Amino acid sequence: MRSKGLIKLSSCLALLLLATAVWADQDPNDPGLADTLGFSTPAIYYPLGYGLTGVVIGIRFFNDNQVSAIVCPFLMGGPVTYDSVSFSGSRVDYLQYTTSNYNFLQSKLLIGAVPVEEALIPPGSGSLCNIYFTLNDTVGPITLDTTFFEPSNHLSFVTGEPPVDYVPRFTAGVFPILVYLPGDATGDRKVDLADLIFLVNYVFKGGPAPLIVVAGDANGDCKTDLGDIIFLVNYVFKGGTTPLPGCVP
Repeated sequence: MRSKGLIKLSSCLALLLLATAVWADQDPNDPGLADTLGFSTPAIYYPLGYGLTGVVIGIRFFNDNQVSAIVCPFLMGGPVTYDSVSFSGSRVDYLQYTTSNYNFLQSKLLIGAVPVEEALIPPGSGSLCNIYFTLNDTVGPITLDTTFFEPSNHLSFVTGEPPVDYVPRFTAGVFPILVYLPGDATGDRKVDLADLIFLVNYVFKGGPAPLIVVAGDANGDCKTDLGDIIFLVNYVFKGGTTPLPGCVP
């Protein structure tokens, strides 16, 4: 069983590296919705007072037929340093062979997922992986676009027998770096009674959301609600804990 798995892996790697498969813009045997690859991260949020920090960009994909391989080469731009890739909790975390390879000289990242002894990747929509970076500056944006990764890797999904190598629909990622002061719901770069009033109107009266929504998440629990109002009351009037960096759920 193990030898069969290694043979299949070798075949898949040959497909990915030598590009021997038939190529198409979309799966020619799939008349349904176009398969897609995209991002689940709308922007990068930088909290003032906490120093330069790590950031994460989520990659998502949709396929309506079984897929036998995913190849995603990206060109990275902006004030960040690549750290790592995690497939944990994603649609492909059951696979033994998931890989990431970063070319530091060219700022290129190759991400791959290949079922070998496991079942093919079933139809569905969800996470492929998370890419982790260190933010070096707040002058953005951060960009991720598809590219060519030597020797012959391009953005592709693989399906069928014989295998067909096709390109999912993709839009390049441009992620602005939004600088904010935690707890500053009004956006005036200070935390005071005005922010409390703003959050009360937002949470209880349907008022506008904070301009940078994570600024209202004063207690850092990835939601803006009564807990944040109580947190700010303690900070503004009772010398409580300084507001924490917010997050997007």
